[in-house]
Amino acid sequence: MLSIIQALANDYRVKIMELLSKDDMSPKELEEKLDITRGGLERHLSTLLKCDLIKKRSIVEKGKVRVYFCLDEASRVFFEELKENISKLKLQKSKNVDEKLKILSVEFDNIKNALKEVEESYNNKKMDENDYLELKREYISKMVNIEREIAILLEV
Repeated sequence: MLSIIQALANDYRVKIMELLSKDDMSPKELEEKLDITRGGLERHLSTLLKCDLIKKRSIVEKGKVRVYFCLDEASRVFFEELKENISKLKLQKSKNVDEKLKILSVEFDNIKNALKEVEESYNNKKMDENDYLELKREYISKMVNIEREIAILLEV
């Protein structure tokens, strides 16, 4: 199982599986679709063949042997289930990101409101300048940290 996970940890190999899930293809067709060198393609195909994720078949056409790569039914089902599970994980991650963004937004608004209260207290002479500056730095620092967290979440 580890070899399969390692094999599918490469974007080219996943693209090969995706292409072959739709139709059998020759090395030349794969080369063109992937915009990859023959040597690179052969290394990726070799890895997928060793894991039994793809199959190689040869047919004779007009006296020439033609090689095609394909997915057998088990590999096709496995790959479709894998794509479905990845989609579910991405959706779950998306939901978690949305929830975290909502929480951070509320935290940011709370800090913004607290900062306004500090401003009012200082302006109404209820707070000395040192306390005012210290609280203001603290709240602004928290706001910057929240903005960083939001930026990181939005990168995903």
